[in-house]
Amino acid sequence: MRQGLFFPIIVLTVFCTPALAYDWSTNLGDGSDTNPYQISTAEQMNAIGADTALWDKYFKLMNDIDMSALGTTPYNVIGNNSNHFTGVFDGDGHVISNLTINLPETLGVGLFGLVGHNGHVRNLGLKNADVTGMQYVGCLVGMIYQGTITQCCVKESGVSGFQYIGGLAGYSDGSSVAY
Repeated sequence: MRQGLFFPIIVLTVFCTPALAYDWSTNLGDGSDTNPYQISTAEQMNAIGADTALWDKYFKLMNDIDMSALGTTPYNVIGNNSNHFTGVFDGDGHVISNLTINLPETLGVGLFGLVGHNGHVRNLGLKNADVTGMQYVGCLVGMIYQGTITQCCVKESGVSGFQYIGGLAGYSDGSSVAY
């Protein structure tokens, strides 16, 4: 009689506590075009990228933001290939500085990864950014598809990747980019 091999099955249960979402109810604004979310901190900028349900909302930058305030917390890119940013982000003439993103194996990397149909980024400056991705990499926007960038600039920044790389936008398709 042949004995069968016995393979123990190990079940590993991992208990994960979901990351706490930013409480937007304490923030001014409701995300509408007439009452946009008012962004004042690096934490609030990072919270936008962590919640895909916000990527069709309206935002207004209330002051300059230094992203180094995040410390070692990685920046959450806003918009990706599965869920595009289709909202409106109005920088109101302010500057976001010291943004660092290091995602060398990722497509669509920038402050905004992928801005999609009718998405709009306007009136925003980006200074001293260091952005690394694989393809579709830009300091401000990795890829913009049928969206709009107006009155934006990038200064004293570096961007690196393998293909489709640019300071303002890595790749634009059917979009309007006006300085």
